[in-house]
Amino acid sequence: MTPPTLDALFPPGTFLAPRREDDGPAWAPVEPHMTEFMTANLVACAGGLPMLVQKAAMSPTGLAAMERCGVRVGSAIEVYGSPDDYRRAVGRRQRRGETAAYVHGPAGGPTQEGPTLVAPELLAFLNDKRNVAQLAGPENVPARRLVDLTDPVARAGLRRPIVLKVATGGPSAGGTDVAICRSRRHLRRGLSRFAGAEAAIAESLVDAAQNWCLQYAVMADGTVLDIGASEQICLRNGVHAGNLLDGDVSPPPAATALGRAIAAKGSQLGFRGICGFDILVDRGGKPFAIDLNFRPVSSTAFVHEMLRRKEHPGAERIARLAFCRANTSLATMMERCEPGLRDGWLVPLATFDPEHGGLGPGPARLRVAIMAADRRTLHGREASLAACGIEFFRTPARLDGFLARLRALF
Repeated sequence: MTPPTLDALFPPGTFLAPRREDDGPAWAPVEPHMTEFMTANLVACAGGLPMLVQKAAMSPTGLAAMERCGVRVGSAIEVYGSPDDYRRAVGRRQRRGETAAYVHGPAGGPTQEGPTLVAPELLAFLNDKRNVAQLAGPENVPARRLVDLTDPVARAGLRRPIVLKVATGGPSAGGTDVAICRSRRHLRRGLSRFAGAEAAIAESLVDAAQNWCLQYAVMADGTVLDIGASEQICLRNGVHAGNLLDGDVSPPPAATALGRAIAAKGSQLGFRGICGFDILVDRGGKPFAIDLNFRPVSSTAFVHEMLRRKEHPGAERIARLAFCRANTSLATMMERCEPGLRDGWLVPLATFDPEHGGLGPGPARLRVAIMAADRRTLHGREASLAACGIEFFRTPARLDGFLARLRALF
């Protein structure tokens, strides 16, 4: 069955307002232009849902590459230039009665002049890391406690291994507000990085066998629909570096059931729209919810596009989402990607040309799916892409995982 596009998952009369309006905290600074690039996260699965996107993500070069690769860019995208243009567009749509579906909430941003799909206060509550146990159930989260980072005694009492998470309702910026502390050095580094934060959640470190992002849609009538799942590729420090879909690997039923129960809880409280939850599965098969995103996630379009392509004869078995950049123009970046585009194993899901967007100089960016029949071929294709000057974090090999577990013993 062809996966539904966003226009089938949001109520009629809704438009997507995806721009993050804050500058990010000191411990998770937003990279230049990244705020604007993130508005393009869902263009490949939007369908007919109206949404606002910075024009750097809608350049002729980028759109031509996506069309060439068979990606179906949303048909109701409104392009904006400056942040003020974005705010005016949100206000204009709300004044004429359209419902704003905020991704990050309007705090500090557009003035509410009309209906919103989810109340900003509820959106903040659902996305606050302090409330994960309340939403998932205390038995379904790692042991955790709130730590006052301004108290030297509380800081000195922290023991490794531990995971520190800044207690905030803001977006996690790909895990940069998380510090996995396996050693004293890691703990010192994490506390130093979070020096500007008042509180953190200290969470026990799960010996995870799998790391899933499970996605759901809460429909207008409150029912919950499964819309896909993918494994997460994370660096040892917890930073998110992409996602992996393997046709032979699925999340265990216990993890899927937990995710659905969390989405149902959000539905009862009034949430509507797309949500994605980070759920670890330990080596005994027990799922643990570690982060709840009551908003579309970075892998939403990737999962949609790969499930759609899975129906095609001869579809590749494995695909990974990669976040790419190059200190060059988008046209040159696409030329470097030409072998993968030509041979069909590289699919651009979002593109970014800062010059076209009027943003001045800066790196060109891509979100791409890299497809392969097996892990070895995937690693080879990643290597060929990196050799062309495309910057991204490569998928760890199985040996890397073994070495990481070995290092954790010492």
